[in-house]
Amino acid sequence: MSTENELETKIPPPLLGLVTALMMWLLSQLLPTLSMVSSNLYRVGIVIILAGLCLDVVALLQFRKNNTTISPLSPEKASTMVINGLYKYSRNPMYLGLLIVLTGWAFFLGNLASFACLPIFVRLISRFQIIPEERILRETFGEPYEKYLTQVRRWI
Repeated sequence: MSTENELETKIPPPLLGLVTALMMWLLSQLLPTLSMVSSNLYRVGIVIILAGLCLDVVALLQFRKNNTTISPLSPEKASTMVINGLYKYSRNPMYLGLLIVLTGWAFFLGNLASFACLPIFVRLISRFQIIPEERILRETFGEPYEKYLTQVRRWI
């Protein structure tokens, strides 16, 4: 097994989000010439961050309501498919919420370089969390999950 495969579902998504946020901050410090000039960007950032956090909370509550694991490190412990509420529109509203928080953070920082980290986050969370989760959920739930995959987009 390659090291890359060993990392699947082993990096907690909030940790990946935190590392991405730190990278965004570091880039904003290293490349101050890419700062955007606006006194309202930090306000926009705060609103976007709050929207992302709300999305995450609602998604987590839906998992709790359906009595299934919220641990992204143990998708094999899922006992129920959550396909209602937000999950009718996105298969991954928690990761979408985290991406929205990071987008807000980029606006808060007010530096164009920070935005470069967003596609990197999407690539990493997709490769090491979402794709392995989908594989495990296919094995766990079979045809109903396959049908869900065809009906609901991964992000939005």
